[in-house]
Amino acid sequence: MSDWWENPYGVALGDALTLEVGELDFVAERLPSEWNFFWNYRMGGVTQPRVGRKTAGSADWAHWSRCRYPFRDPPGSLVFAPQLADRPLVTKPVMPLLVPPAESLTLWISSPLWCRLEVRTEDRSIPLDLDLPVLRFSETWFGPDTLNGDLAYASTTRARMNPYLTRDEWIDFRIQTPVIIHNEEAQVIRIERLNLPLPTCGLYLAEEGLITDTLVWHRTGHGQKASVERIPPVRGRLVASPRQVDNGSILTRAFTRLFD
Repeated sequence: MSDWWENPYGVALGDALTLEVGELDFVAERLPSEWNFFWNYRMGGVTQPRVGRKTAGSADWAHWSRCRYPFRDPPGSLVFAPQLADRPLVTKPVMPLLVPPAESLTLWISSPLWCRLEVRTEDRSIPLDLDLPVLRFSETWFGPDTLNGDLAYASTTRARMNPYLTRDEWIDFRIQTPVIIHNEEAQVIRIERLNLPLPTCGLYLAEEGLITDTLVWHRTGHGQKASVERIPPVRGRLVASPRQVDNGSILTRAFTRLFD
């Protein structure tokens, strides 16, 4: 894994820091009384993140989305803090999945990284209300009707059983979520969509790359409700805590709707 996120970048007054990652082009300008931020999404994208430096005030990014943060004395460093998505992710397998009776399996679902901006002084870090995905999402509604449900992001997935077959699954700006499904019913379970409550998961850096908590769904049959749980990885350093504190209701709701 590269070190483009988490490490602070010092930016001199009048300079601009640039980042190209995934589909995201991002520029941060440090001026005498403010930080200015600009971002845009390109068609296609880059597979290897690139950080560069330019002079502030360029017309190259003047037409992009932008915002400014005034400071009496602008902090001198900027950090790209990694995050999971701020909404659930509803992902559709490229091919429908059929889980046989008395079968347990682990699916690996990939999702894009988000970057939360922080500026730093020598003695403190200041999180900013600027949180950008490295890839663009489409939106969807996930629920039984238009009144009950969640606004979520939509994607497709190959739902790999073995994510280690290719390094493409472990690029710097993608996150892997293991989903374990235990089917103890006497019938096949058909999976056409997966609803992942990513805001309630922690984000970890493992040896292979970025991973989340493991989501475990256990269906026993005999009229009993499915049990669900969230398990942190055995190995890995926590790099971002969950965005939402969940007392169990969000996770239960997500997996209750999973197979409707």
